[in-house]
Amino acid sequence: MVDLMMEIGENEFYIMNEFERVTHIMPKFFFEADGNYVFLIEGSRFPQQVAELGKRLNKNIVVVLDSSDPETFIRNLFKNVNLLNINIDPAQKQVHVNVAERDRSLAIGRGGYRIKVGKKLLKDKFGYDLMLHYTMI
Repeated sequence: MVDLMMEIGENEFYIMNEFERVTHIMPKFFFEADGNYVFLIEGSRFPQQVAELGKRLNKNIVVVLDSSDPETFIRNLFKNVNLLNINIDPAQKQVHVNVAERDRSLAIGRGGYRIKVGKKLLKDKFGYDLMLHYTMI
C-alpha cells in the first residue's frame, strides 16, 4: 500500500476547501474522473451533505471511505452494490469482484465512472488491478 499523492493547484485547493467547509471533513485525496469529483476520506462516517456539495460545484460527487485493507476498501467503493464475493490474488496483483448480473450497471456506474474510479484507486493505492465479474442468480 502506498500513500496517494496529488498536486494541489488553486482549483484543487478550492474544491477540497469547499468539501471540508460543507462536510466538515478534510479529504485525504481528490481527483476528477469523467466529470465526477472523487474524494477519498478517512473514518467510518459518510458525509450527508454530498448532494449540497454537488450542487455548489455543479458536479457529481463520489466519496469513498479509505481503508488500509483492500477488501474493506472494495466494500467501501461498492457500498450500495451487493457483492457476491471478493478474491484478492496478491501473486497476480489482482482483485476479482463478483456481482450479480442484476447489479452490473450499478457496479459499473453511469458512463463507467465507478469502475474507472475503482481501477485508478486500487492501482494507485494497492498496486492491484480490478477485475469485475458477473453471475446470473
